[in-house]
Order: sequence, then structure tokens, then C-alpha cells
Amino acid sequence: MKRLMLVWVMILCVSLGVASADWTDTWAEGFPDWTVDVHARAYQGQEGSCTLYEIMMTRVEDGALWIRSVRFDLPEGQETVQDDAEWVVYPPIPVSKVAAERLSALKPYAFIAGSVDVSAIRIKDEYLPGIAANLLRDGETLEYLMIRDDMLAAVAIDAEGSHSLRVSLAEGQTWGEPVMSPPQQTGIDINEIHSGGGDDPYLEVFTELDDYYEISFSHDDQGIWDLREVQCAEGVPYQLTGRCVIDYDVLEWPFSNKARHYGYPADWIRLDQIDFRSLPTSSEFAAAMLETDGFVCTARDGVPLCDAPDGEVIAELYARCVGVELERQNGWVHMQIGDPECAFAGWIREEDLAFGADIENVPCRFPDYVPAGGDPEHLYMSSWTELPLYSLESHDTEPVVSIMYYMDSLYLIGRMPDGRYLVLLNDQTLYAIPAELVETIDAEE
Repeated sequence: MKRLMLVWVMILCVSLGVASADWTDTWAEGFPDWTVDVHARAYQGQEGSCTLYEIMMTRVEDGALWIRSVRFDLPEGQETVQDDAEWVVYPPIPVSKVAAERLSALKPYAFIAGSVDVSAIRIKDEYLPGIAANLLRDGETLEYLMIRDDMLAAVAIDAEGSHSLRVSLAEGQTWGEPVMSPPQQTGIDINEIHSGGGDDPYLEVFTELDDYYEISFSHDDQGIWDLREVQCAEGVPYQLTGRCVIDYDVLEWPFSNKARHYGYPADWIRLDQIDFRSLPTSSEFAAAMLETDGFVCTARDGVPLCDAPDGEVIAELYARCVGVELERQNGWVHMQIGDPECAFAGWIREEDLAFGADIENVPCRFPDYVPAGGDPEHLYMSSWTELPLYSLESHDTEPVVSIMYYMDSLYLIGRMPDGRYLVLLNDQTLYAIPAELVETIDAEE
């Protein structure tokens, strides 16, 4: 089993200011009900000799395992710990009576693997029985448990030898209801480097299947864990969003949506319904499984977008500007562009649109560009230029946000009557850019 770790930023701060003579005795005095374990390692840093201290404290009480940890460097000759050293405090983990008695007699590093300078800790395999039963169904045992201050992630095994993923996010000082995958006919290993909670919870696993070696999930605003990315054993990886499959075999840059296959993924991408053996082994197969009904796109350049059927033109759109059909009326389609929250929609004649699966046959004609003053022959260097984005209101003269344009997908999807470009950021939010802030590039360049 792969046990990858990553240096991470600890988030719950407690100031430290203690002498460095005997760390074990010092910390035991401050926490009389906790078992303290200390690792110290001398090393030669850029500014001289240092000692890296890693302190793990545990307490077993009321049917739960409590863990605190801290890590800091102490330069040679310094007698106190810097005030910015930070504790990590983990929500209590349920333990059985037998497990509680066993763990109470041990130093923390006897049963906890890893160290506090990494993104996660884990319970050593031989001490898993009786721990985190909240993650298990009847008849199951834990094969692996990763603990972060904001996430529990586990692999369970049933009586038939099938493996299942489990994940629970912290809710204050408690753990939320775990999400459980169906039993899988493959071994599973959690990649601790690319798994964590925070503002954008994510989970990455390795399997023993021949067709894929790495699968990752993300946690959406509705609390659902969905498939996010698949690394195929042969061929190129692909990524899923709530409205498309992204083909990594196509060089997208920030200019074009040609790498995107539009449609809604079905329930097969949900962690609680997934079957690893039946996942698409390529972006082409994944795109074929999308539900494309309701998606539309402009079929040519210069398509008028109006504020009402036969109404005022609010923009002229380039080919393959993709949206969702809201309604039809006398040969006109009301199309939503970007996320519904951005509330940008307009009316387009039916004959100017492609529908559903036919979007695949429409070439993207969004202009390639660089920020004004950028070098088309050195796009990578130009990519670090900040590009200001403005609201769609013509009278607004201050940018809403500035981005490094290469770090995001920013499509020039059309021109507005006042000459500004209508831009779509990350296929979600609409903004405007004055034409003088970008320089378009001919396809030949």
C-alpha cells in the first residue's frame, strides 16, 4: 500500500512559549490527562543547525480517541519556541472499550504512523480493530484509516473480501455522516497527498484494476461526492465537471472549449453509487455516457443574442458558445450561458443553434488572444499578465476581479454592441473586457 505524505499548513493555532530542556516532561505538565510523545531530529538548515520537534498527544476518554499534534523547528541556541507554532486538533474518533484499553497503554507514535509535518496521519494496521466504527457497516472491518483535522478517509473490507471507500468530513468537533461506496472488486489505496477537506474537499485513490490507476473525487455544494478525474492506464486522463467531460488529450489553453464534451453526467459518477470496473476508460467513452438533452450552442460566428424574441441585440456570439435551453417560443430559444447564479440569458433563433449531441460537430471559433502588450510567440511568458474583468454594465469602470489569464479558462465568446468582448470565466461566470485590453491572434500564428 502506498503511504504518501505531504507537508501541510496546520490551521488551529495555540501559542507556544516553553523552554527546550526536556520536552516530554514539559508537555506532560501542561496536559496531565494526555499521553505525550516527542520526536526530535537534528539537521543542518540554511541558517545553521536546527532541531525539528514533532509532538503528538493522545487521550482516550468517553469512548473516543483525542489527538493533538504540533511541529516546529528550534534553531541552535534558541531556548523558546516561536509563538507561531501551531497545534492541529482532531475531532474525537470513536473507539470500542477494548480498543480504548489497548491504546491507553501506548505512546502515540506506537500506534500512529506518519508525523505531524505531513498532510495526514494514519492508524497502524494492527491497531485498527475497534476504531472509527462510525465508518463501518455490519460485518466489515477497517483495512486502512487516514485522519486529518477535517477528514476521515478509510478503506473497509467485508466478509467476501470486497473493498469499499469511506469518507467523513469534520463538522466542528464531530464527524459528519460518512459517505460509503458500494463494495468494489478491487483493492483500493488512498493517496494521502491529494486527499483533504477544507473549502474544496477532495479524495484521490489508487486501484488494482488494469484499466485505471488513479481516480479522484470532489465534494460539491450539495454535499455529494462526485467523480472528478480518471487517470487511465492506457491513453490520456479525463476530468468531469457538473456539465462536461474535459479531454486532456486536447490542448485547450485558456481560449477554447474544444476539449470539452458537454452534457450532464449521470449517477454513475457518484461515490455512493460508483462501480470502478464500469468506469469509462477514455474521454470518448465518458462523453458518450453524458445526458446531452437541454444543451445548445451557437452553430456559426456572428449569432445575435437578443434580450427578447425579435428584440434588441445584446451581443453577437462566436461559434460553439454553449448554454442550456430554458424555453422555446415561436422559433426562438431562450439560452442560459454559464451558471444559473450569474443570471445571464438571451434569445437566439433556432436555426442559429446546434442541439444536444450535435454540439460535438461544431468547431469552436473563439478568438485566441494575449493580454495587450503580450507576445504571441511566447504565450507562456504572456500568461502571467494580470487581466482585469469588468461587469457587464457599460457604465462600470472598475474591474470586478483580476486574474492570471493562463491559470483559468477565459473564453472570448462574443462582442457587445459597445465593442467590449463578452467573456466566460471557467465556463461559469460572465464578464466584459474592453477590446483594447487584449490582442487577438490569427489561427496561423
